[in-house]
Amino acid sequence: MAPPGPTLPPGHPFGFVFMADYWSATSNAADLTLGWYVGFDDAVVAGNAPKGNLGHVWCVRGPMQEVGY
Repeated sequence: MAPPGPTLPPGHPFGFVFMADYWSATSNAADLTLGWYVGFDDAVVAGNAPKGNLGHVWCVRGPMQEVGY
């Protein structure tokens, strides 16, 4: 996506968003030791990595039930 990419509307409640990868709550179905992450720098699902890796997180609450994780 071309800069500035997807942007948040004025007055949004989120601060200190870094152009980096952020962990999701979703595990890799084939290997539960891996978790998916999304790139906030390019707005695409970046891949999956071992859950023990360090990275950014963004706590959110959504309509999913825990069986969806």
